[in-house]
Amino acid sequence: MIYSDLILNERNWDNLLTAFRTGRLHHALLFHGPSGTGKSAHAIELAATLNCKDSTSSNPCGLCPSCKKVRSFQHGNVRLVLPFPRKTNLDKSSPSIKALTDADLTSLQEQMKTMGMKPYFKIALNNANTILINSIRDLKNELYLSPPDAGGRIVLILDAEYLCIPNATSANALLKILEEPPEKTYFILVTSRSDLMLETILSRCQKIYFPALPEDAIESFLVDEGESPLDAHLIARLSEGNMHLARNFQGMVPQLYENVKTILNAVFTKQPDLWIKFHKEVSRLKQSGRIEMDYFFRTGIFAFRDLLFLAETGNTENVVFVDNLQKYQSVLEKFPQSNWAECIQLMEDALSFIRANGYLPLVINAMLMDMGKVLKGDEVKRFSLQY
Repeated sequence: MIYSDLILNERNWDNLLTAFRTGRLHHALLFHGPSGTGKSAHAIELAATLNCKDSTSSNPCGLCPSCKKVRSFQHGNVRLVLPFPRKTNLDKSSPSIKALTDADLTSLQEQMKTMGMKPYFKIALNNANTILINSIRDLKNELYLSPPDAGGRIVLILDAEYLCIPNATSANALLKILEEPPEKTYFILVTSRSDLMLETILSRCQKIYFPALPEDAIESFLVDEGESPLDAHLIARLSEGNMHLARNFQGMVPQLYENVKTILNAVFTKQPDLWIKFHKEVSRLKQSGRIEMDYFFRTGIFAFRDLLFLAETGNTENVVFVDNLQKYQSVLEKFPQSNWAECIQLMEDALSFIRANGYLPLVINAMLMDMGKVLKGDEVKRFSLQY
């Protein structure tokens, strides 16, 4: 195998190998499902399988020259298509690579190298917001004009929903060659948002679903990478089957607890200094980037889920932030009438408004004031954050 640490989806992989061995591998495959489930890595494994020179195993050997070239994205039969920054001055005849600055190109090369080593690494270029029509033109010229090497040619389209963002021009340009590709050419479209894709694209593909990874599999993966069992358990719970999230949370457990402390202190008190601290932290994270802010709110949402589980069942097995159990018990005794599910909804609403560039002080103040009402058992008007 190309990746020794890939959590293989045995059912999907066996079906793909059977189709390949019997000559029934569909020419257009859609690997879809939640983020962080190894869809791209499975696609790379399949590309290696089609071109591996070791015939003694049904899986790619990972060691022959062909497998090594697939791993480094230097194989002539592996073509990678992914979102690029959209440049308004890029004319129709320009190759798509012209959309990248020297810094973008260096970053792409480094990220491709990392992806060849780590199955759950995700390539993401700065300001990459669409799959360019130029990329599809480049691809069609290459596929029609140059025959594949021995083996099978794989076109791997990452974040395939970006074929349809901001419009469907690239998707429409792909339709004909997707339906009638050159001989021994296979398309694998990888997406976590198949709902954003054209039905005309989806209908041409055989759909293969990759569900969220099992929690215990993520936990074992993290322990093998050096996380303590307790930290690995917390991260696995928090990531909800998404290995991208789990990898990003590695080494962050102390910060995650600090995030929870900042959020709960602001919610359960009216002290101005704690509200100000909450405001400053959210403002800082928003400036740092959407992902960091999402992580912050995610920890708060899971803390309120802990309180919800404890309030409704009294069972501590489902608690994520186990070090907070004593504090949770104190909170439940102090606010027996609280609607914890409503607190979760208020946090999710606040995050949505902040993502949509809502006025940060207003959104945060409204959320905290509404939570104060909910803690007392009072009802709040849904969508009140927009006023």
